[in-house]
Amino acid sequence: MLHPLRAIALTCLALLALGEGTDPAPQPVRVKDVSWCRLVDGRPAMLVRFVVQNEWHMYWTNPGDSGAPPTAKAALPEGWRLGGPIWPRPRVQRTDGETLFVHEGEWGWLLPLEGPQPRAVPDTPIELALSWMVCKTSCTVGKASVRVPPPTGTLAAPPESVGGSPFPIALGPDDSCAVSRDRLRVRCRARGRMSASFIQASDPGVSTEAEGAPVSVPVRDGVANLDLGLSVRPQDAQGKELGVSGLLLLGDRPNDPCVWIRRNIPESGPATPQQP
Repeated sequence: MLHPLRAIALTCLALLALGEGTDPAPQPVRVKDVSWCRLVDGRPAMLVRFVVQNEWHMYWTNPGDSGAPPTAKAALPEGWRLGGPIWPRPRVQRTDGETLFVHEGEWGWLLPLEGPQPRAVPDTPIELALSWMVCKTSCTVGKASVRVPPPTGTLAAPPESVGGSPFPIALGPDDSCAVSRDRLRVRCRARGRMSASFIQASDPGVSTEAEGAPVSVPVRDGVANLDLGLSVRPQDAQGKELGVSGLLLLGDRPNDPCVWIRRNIPESGPATPQQP
């Protein structure tokens, strides 16, 4: 028997793909604003601030057992394209036998832009089209169109968090990450936290031993040690490069730090440890 909320979510997902559906009044999601910032790697990015009505939730890139993440499209000048979104730490919601990775209240979404020259910025307005699924006891889909003026002046770094949900930090010089065809191994300073866990993002063709649920990561002597089995199926990769990605959650509070992990899967044999 299909779980009722999952059935509703699947229906909304189909409507989201078709760009159809209507939103209830009041709309449970609004776009507070869109502003410009510059990432550590030099790329400009649009910071989208969502506000989600109390008791409703939106979804992380991997929604968990049901749901769908927001999507973004943009009319960009020639030579520009949207990069992969940067997601803040989600909340882990367990209810009715499901585990969901959600965003509640006010939260921020970073949309990097990749241009023809390093550190270049667009010089014309951008038409940004956003769509999303939002759920409570039922689900609905929504959308918004935002005209974003071109950036001016010096772009500041993005905030560390929005609404208490922190953006991920990079692995440090004393941390390590290695991946082979069958295992992901990460050693990361726990930054004073006594617990850690890992949630996988959406990786076509790659799944983990504990797919769909946070994986508990032991912390010893101030270091989180992740050793996770992988299952690799190139035939399911949808033509994309094989890789494993996700968030290492340090601590169990929603505002505790998180570390973004991303490594390509080697064709054969173990990979050489890479620095971020």
